[in-house]
Amino acid sequence: MKSTAYLQWVINGMGEPLFNFANTKDGQRTVHLARNFIPVREFQIKELLVNYTTNYAVQLAIDVIGLPDTEESITEFFCSEDYGVIYREVFKTVDDNYTDLMNCLTEKDKRRLHALFE
Repeated sequence: MKSTAYLQWVINGMGEPLFNFANTKDGQRTVHLARNFIPVREFQIKELLVNYTTNYAVQLAIDVIGLPDTEESITEFFCSEDYGVIYREVFKTVDDNYTDLMNCLTEKDKRRLHALFE
């Protein structure tokens, strides 16, 4: 998959979809871990963006592959090389385009995003 597709996935997730994810069990876990183990705010936000996007990508991949939507299937996919490829590409995309991604947010959303990690 081209990196522009990953960039589009991340852009589509900016704003309300990202905040909705942050309120889920997986999102709250990501925020909690980032807040407690990553000392730099920019890296905390990047981790949330990567986890949100890879979560979306895993669901899409599982649907495309036709795996059942069970914890076992999801865990199996997370342990696969396919997931590793997706994760690396999403991470690189977020890291390379962080400033532009933040510019997709309103000032109010930027404050909300920073507040998640306080």
